[in-house]
Amino acid sequence: MSNFDDYNRRIQQHDRFHTWHVRNLRTVHHEISCTTCYPPEDDESFPSLDAYIRFERFWDWVSEEHSAESYTSYTQQYFRRLCQNPDRYRTLEYLGLLIYSIRYTQAPDSFIGFRQDLYNAFQTTENFQVNVVYSETNTDSPPILSPIHIPEDTDSDRTIQSDIEELQLSDDSDDEDYHLDLLFGEMAAQAVDIQNLTAAVTALNNAFGAPNWNNVTNAVNQLQVAVAAQNVQQAARGHGLVHPPSFHGGSQDPVSWLTEFNQAADANGWNAARKCAVVPAYLKGVAAVWYQTTNAANALNGWNNPAAVANSFEHQFELRFRTPALIETWSTELDQRQQKPNESVDDYAADVIRLYQRVNTAAFAYPDGVQARKFIQGLRPELYMAVKPFQENTLAGAIQRAKDCETTLQHGQQKLMSFSAQKDNTTTELMNVVTALTQQIANMEQRLSAGNANIHPTNQPIPSVAANTNVVARRPPPTGRPLVCYSCGQPGHISRRCPLNTNPTNIPPAPTTNSAPTVPIQRNPTPNNAVTVDAAVLQQLINKVTPGPSTNPTQSLN
Repeated sequence: MSNFDDYNRRIQQHDRFHTWHVRNLRTVHHEISCTTCYPPEDDESFPSLDAYIRFERFWDWVSEEHSAESYTSYTQQYFRRLCQNPDRYRTLEYLGLLIYSIRYTQAPDSFIGFRQDLYNAFQTTENFQVNVVYSETNTDSPPILSPIHIPEDTDSDRTIQSDIEELQLSDDSDDEDYHLDLLFGEMAAQAVDIQNLTAAVTALNNAFGAPNWNNVTNAVNQLQVAVAAQNVQQAARGHGLVHPPSFHGGSQDPVSWLTEFNQAADANGWNAARKCAVVPAYLKGVAAVWYQTTNAANALNGWNNPAAVANSFEHQFELRFRTPALIETWSTELDQRQQKPNESVDDYAADVIRLYQRVNTAAFAYPDGVQARKFIQGLRPELYMAVKPFQENTLAGAIQRAKDCETTLQHGQQKLMSFSAQKDNTTTELMNVVTALTQQIANMEQRLSAGNANIHPTNQPIPSVAANTNVVARRPPPTGRPLVCYSCGQPGHISRRCPLNTNPTNIPPAPTTNSAPTVPIQRNPTPNNAVTVDAAVLQQLINKVTPGPSTNPTQSLN
């Protein structure tokens, strides 16, 4: 094919089928560049981390140089097959299918030229072990190595349709083991490891010339340690246990990303040289452009080397992406940080430490005492009052003191809750006693009211008697006989009510000159629940309500 006309028409037709919601479209119209029918595989499907990194390099190159827009699972499969270095005819086929499995924002001008350029990229980078770098003497294109000449016969000039139908891989090819870890194992050795081995061998040779065999033993031990370290690194190099995150620049936190990348590198067993070789695959967008520019100006061949900051990736990375605007944002967040109501001291301290790690730089860093004071000021009021008097001068000491106070406060709250529960039980018992007493008093009042009703029925008015009447006889005296006291001989009272009697319990009688006629009280049988009323007490009540004295002192109660 000399152009992409058929390719574009086929894509347009396939996309129309999608808008028509055609069922089983993968069977009716097979299109290997459709991301809906054949979405890309996830990162875990790659046989090794090296395979993933190589594909990322390939995609970055084809996106930038040939306006590639999207790829499918077929793109990943054809790329892996090309990395196996097939024969000439298979290479030709896989290159064509790899091109047709990609969609472009702008179709390439020439299929033959694109295929040749793709082949040259595979050859010059050894299947994308490194990034594609054009020579400075010839910036138009890299030198053509072993160009593929397309046969001129009609059989080889096949259409896109025949290429896809005859040479497409089956959907079951995902389960095939390509053994890429064995293919790239020997080529993945890093220069720093070779240098370490060379130094160890040199030390061993020098030691053999020395008269002391201890030097020989030390050299052998060093060689064994170097070989063991290389074996560990080589084993981890082919198996990506942890995939570091990607960094795109902008408002993304550079400190967090750098920390996560170093943690993933430690888990994978990468040394400094390996991290420098792998990190470009995880820089995207603005970050990728910065790396290419910086690495071209100053080779970033060191990871964290204070002696050569110009060639140290970490120093240059933080210098570029740890901007003053981000530092100001972190400083404002640190000044406004307060412990939340339900937030533990551990969570609050972790966030404060995270902010200090971003704000503090080599040029300026908050003193430890200032960090401790700002931490204490952000504590909840109850913890602030408990921690402040100790005047902690270090952040670590303030955090530990706050944690101790928090534990004590929690235990104190538990004790208060326990005491409150006991107090509630005591109050409940007391309330029960008061309620019982109240009920008994109410019952007594009812019984007293019933007794008064029996003494003075409501249908019979209380008779009016003299105010000075002080005796109520249980049995009226005989008719016509005056009431005479047996003790003093005076009329108007009896001996039990005699005023001359020295018994203090007796109620003094009323004056004899103003005695009023007494009225006999009808004796009714007392019910079981009635209150017995003393006659003397009742007589006193009657005396208080009597309107005036009587003129007949000798009048009987009858």
